[in-house]
Amino acid sequence: RRVLVGKRLLLWKAILTDLEYPDVKIIDEIISGFPMTGWVEESGVFLPAVRPPDMTVQQLKGIALGVNHAVVDSLRQAATTDLDGPAWDETQVEVDRGWLVPCEVEDLRLVHVAKRFPLMQSGKLRLIDDFTAAGVNQTVGMVEKLRVESVDELAANILVTLMRSGNPGGLKLVGRTFDLKSAYKQFGVDLEHQQSLRIAQKHPDGGVKFFAVQSLPFGATASVSSFLRIAASIKYIGTVGLCLVWTNFFDDYTAICEETAADEVTFCVESLLKLLGVTFAATGPKAPDFAQEFKTLGLMVDLSSSADGAFTLGHTEKRCAELLESLRVILHEDKVEVKALEKLHGRLVWFNSYVFGRELNAAVRVISRHARM
Repeated sequence: RRVLVGKRLLLWKAILTDLEYPDVKIIDEIISGFPMTGWVEESGVFLPAVRPPDMTVQQLKGIALGVNHAVVDSLRQAATTDLDGPAWDETQVEVDRGWLVPCEVEDLRLVHVAKRFPLMQSGKLRLIDDFTAAGVNQTVGMVEKLRVESVDELAANILVTLMRSGNPGGLKLVGRTFDLKSAYKQFGVDLEHQQSLRIAQKHPDGGVKFFAVQSLPFGATASVSSFLRIAASIKYIGTVGLCLVWTNFFDDYTAICEETAADEVTFCVESLLKLLGVTFAATGPKAPDFAQEFKTLGLMVDLSSSADGAFTLGHTEKRCAELLESLRVILHEDKVEVKALEKLHGRLVWFNSYVFGRELNAAVRVISRHARM
């Protein structure tokens, strides 16, 4: 109840029913909370693709004692870092908001313990809950292939809008991204997993503390499938009910429109999210105005030539500089660590995925091969 406060779930369900959405039952699952183990519910929204779990829930229960001991011992033996204090403070914020509940664990055979660790990404502290180490993710089976709408769908939206306008010479397109806040944490897990899932975190004084999970944990496979179904339902309402031209990539919604319609589209998107009770970034750097040049999914989109029937996609200057610096560092060293190669490989694959041609692909394979040797 505390996690879902402010959500207008019956209204949400009525809208989906009225618009004949195939996954109306998602609202009932939001109300009861989502399971984090076992087979994921079929939505009818994504394409069928069966991926069975690596182990059963019963098998996980059988090895819970040994797995949990390994998680707790690794935290106790971990070296203290400068991130431990800020990470602990962030956890206390989650407790205050009702996303986690402090608790004691008396019997490690009856629970599944995930290790929480801090990670600094682009200057931002992120808390990762490792439910793979807990064995929980290995029990999750899929009957559908999850889908997010990335840059391909965005480019297609822009292209079709230009083609169907009939008069591209008079079409001045703009775009922006709407960002949900603490997206996973706005929805909860079911009662069974509130009682069985635990997160262990190292206290700054060196001890290990436990927390019961209330909201969708970041690091659980079932959280991803659950949230993507929720996000898809919001996108559907905007597309079918409000005729918005937008894409959905996890908690980011990228919209495009004619410049004169920007205020109206902003009003429609923000009103929809407020109506459903979904928290989003309404101010600050994550709530930019519509513009001809805008950043989304780590890329820059330039619509300034839309009146000529054209647009461009490119990497941000920051991402270009990061990649070049990575290459410079490696080229100036006499040797390279495996992790550095893996990181470079990931950046190059991401960088190259928006470029036609096979030349860089062959070079990236060399890096990948050496990283695995």
